[in-house]
Amino acid sequence: MKHLKTFKLFEAKMPDSHIQKNAIKNMKPGDVGYTVPWAVKVNQDGDCFINGDFTIGEKGGTCCLKIKMTKDGVIAYIFDLPEDYKSYEKEDLNLDKFIEVVGFDDDIYESEDLEKELQNALDNEDYKQAAIIRDKISKRK
Repeated sequence: MKHLKTFKLFEAKMPDSHIQKNAIKNMKPGDVGYTVPWAVKVNQDGDCFINGDFTIGEKGGTCCLKIKMTKDGVIAYIFDLPEDYKSYEKEDLNLDKFIEVVGFDDDIYESEDLEKELQNALDNEDYKQAAIIRDKISKRK
């Protein structure tokens, strides 16, 4: 049998404009953006995670879940979602591509940090700083 030489007539390279650059996993602490609600998953224990491979962008259409990256994980503002997207089922997850959701709004997450800062200030007998932190905590409750 004769071997036929094959030729490539066209090479289909994806344009840079269509290559995903804004993945959740590439966000830095303090970055805020929007993604689709189904990026969030819940494991069998009720712990929440977000798929780091999903795109982050501007609010619009189904891209309506606001997220914020922190040093510990992601804050997912699920309480701000439209009613259609407020229900999540528990499922078995392979956590390789997931990032932990550490809170659902700034106040809860930052209050925990403030509690730690308050304890550090008290441990170091920095009562002036402890009073400032205590006032911040009081305003949030």
